[in-house]
Amino acid sequence: MKNRLLKGTCNAKRQLMSVLIICLLALGSAGVVSANNEIDAAPHLVNNAIEEQVKQIYAERAKVLTEQKEGYLLEFDKLGKKLESLGVEFLTPQEVHEKMKLTAHKGLGITPYVATPPNAKNIIWSSFRGNWVKNGVTYEVQHLTAEPNGSTSALMDTGGIILRNTNSIGTATQNFVTTVVKTGVSKLSAPVDITLQVYDAVKNFINDANFSKTTEVTDIQVNYTYAWKESIDFMYVKEASKNDDTQVLAFISSSVFGGVNWTIPIFTYKSNGAVKNITFQNGQKSYEYYDTSAHRNGSFAVAAYLDPYAPRNAYVIQADLLGVGNKTIKSIPVKTPSHPGLLM
Repeated sequence: MKNRLLKGTCNAKRQLMSVLIICLLALGSAGVVSANNEIDAAPHLVNNAIEEQVKQIYAERAKVLTEQKEGYLLEFDKLGKKLESLGVEFLTPQEVHEKMKLTAHKGLGITPYVATPPNAKNIIWSSFRGNWVKNGVTYEVQHLTAEPNGSTSALMDTGGIILRNTNSIGTATQNFVTTVVKTGVSKLSAPVDITLQVYDAVKNFINDANFSKTTEVTDIQVNYTYAWKESIDFMYVKEASKNDDTQVLAFISSSVFGGVNWTIPIFTYKSNGAVKNITFQNGQKSYEYYDTSAHRNGSFAVAAYLDPYAPRNAYVIQADLLGVGNKTIKSIPVKTPSHPGLLM
């Protein structure tokens, strides 16, 4: 009888130990899963090198198209071939139309405009796909990119303006040309300060030892010409294993590039009490390729796809060129479309 009791007690202890071991293993496994989810909380790009090359080439195309140096169309096409070698596909307006039709019922509240107005030929459309992984699931982000084609387009413009200050503008440290660039909630990924002072714009044309940054400029007229280009990137997301008809237009971003040239037919300043003048100083200044930290960044698209409260866009919402006297050379009418059809 005593042996049977002892044996029963031992069996009970062994069963209790087994239960404890199973519980500990379960807790340990749960801890590992939680840690992995924490590590993989942010989407990561499968092939970062190619995506970076693609983004850089799009930026180079914008610069080439804006500056329009000799042979620029050949260089523009050459860069297009580079994009194709990296997996970019250039689309016809009809192909874009079909894509919008395919995803017309999707879009987290975004309803693509399906009709194709006649000015669609003034925009170059292209597509690039990249994979992102979040929490063990692979998502495909398709970039549908709109660029101006070098002709009249809603995404580009050129023009000119004459600005004059007949009264003293103060010292030669006053701004000659500068930009004011702002975005929505996202941060700019490039510096926005291209400020050029009057002194720096004219110093190489003035043979006067008395001319300095503290010299008073009494009269100045500047004839400015400007050019700008904008690019819009529409990001469609789906699980990589699913068909395109499950895509959602989840995120939209934009970038701006441009430049300004000038001549100075009137320029007077004070030197040792006397008023002197010079004329026709020529120059130019490119303002950099401005975009946001989210531009062409698929991680933002994946986040918006998974979270209805995540940001949906990262536009450049203001891009102004300012001249002498901080007068406006051009307020660029940047586009903030909610779907591709608004550009077509």
